[in-house]
Amino acid sequence: SWMFVGQDGKITGTPMKTDLGPFVATFSVSDGQAEAQTTGKGTVVHKNHPPTIAADMPVFEIKERSTRAEDLKKWVKDSDGDVLHFVLESTSDFVKLADDGTLTMEPKFKHIGDHTLNFKVNDAEIAIHGQIKIKVIRDPRPPVWLTDPIRFEGKTNEAFVNSVAGEARDLDGLRIT
Repeated sequence: SWMFVGQDGKITGTPMKTDLGPFVATFSVSDGQAEAQTTGKGTVVHKNHPPTIAADMPVFEIKERSTRAEDLKKWVKDSDGDVLHFVLESTSDFVKLADDGTLTMEPKFKHIGDHTLNFKVNDAEIAIHGQIKIKVIRDPRPPVWLTDPIRFEGKTNEAFVNSVAGEARDLDGLRIT
């Protein structure tokens, strides 16, 4: 038996996994002259453990204008096997985190750089907090010509001067030369 009662009436003990479920205990009290007994009923329940986040959760790298999905359950575990629920606590216009742990990233040019987002995961009893690190990488696109072909006319015996400056545009809004 895992339960002990001291002379002061204090009940102590540590139930093990094999003790899970209902139990009945008999208690006796004495005044030195006579003894009385009663029963006690209780239940040993499983102790819930919090989810854990692996220390090796990577920095997720993604190119701008692409889509990437990851299952965070690869790095977040629950030793009790409880169902996990995820919530993105940071605001982001290119990252979504579904309740089931599916992380979806769809960055644009403006998102190039490093991002750290906070999230919460719980097993319906205990919540823990973590961070998602994302690196959005530039995926350069070449400038485009607005006119193709560009037409010129030159005159004989006259210096030719013209410009193509307004004939091209960078799709990412970068300065072109």
